[in-house]
Amino acid sequence: MTALATPPNLATAARVVLIAAAAIAWNAGGRPVALALGVVAGLTDYLDGALARRLGLTSRLGAMLDQFADAFLVLVGLTLAVTTPPGLSPLVLVLVMARELWVQGLRREAAARGLELPSRPLGKWSSFFLGWGLVPLLVGAALELAPSVASTTHLVGALLVYLGTGLGLLAAFAYTRTFALALRREGRAAGDDRPPIGSAAQSSS
Repeated sequence: MTALATPPNLATAARVVLIAAAAIAWNAGGRPVALALGVVAGLTDYLDGALARRLGLTSRLGAMLDQFADAFLVLVGLTLAVTTPPGLSPLVLVLVMARELWVQGLRREAAARGLELPSRPLGKWSSFFLGWGLVPLLVGAALELAPSVASTTHLVGALLVYLGTGLGLLAAFAYTRTFALALRREGRAAGDDRPPIGSAAQSSS
């Protein structure tokens, strides 16, 4: 078994496949099926973590795949929410996408420097509210509920998504601050390794 083909990573890969299948089903008119696939995909987020801890197979690769799958679910779901009446403000999608690109960029730069930016509780709560907020946000359109019920579920979903977006932006600020502090420590350590100014001249005199 390769490092990639472990049970937790396969569960994460299944989540990505389920999300893609849900998006295809939604656009093909099978919205109830799409919603069911999306819910199952969300549940696999708990499965891969539980498998990794139980089997002792936690790894950086698994964490990276899990972060990608979470972002994929949220971005696909928000895209559907923006384009499906009654819709959602495109600003939410833009903010979430910008946040994901920024944090992933920070993580790549940190990894290149031998640093690590592990997931924070704020980021995990953001993914939770964003991911599960999509269910009430889209359930009215998926199941063709009565207008009064659909408007209520849409409002609940929108509030959860707004909350998740806000938490995500706060998490991005926290990641940025952590990275900036690490760079500062790195700069100080590099400065400590340099000889004091004038030491060479003093030793030669």
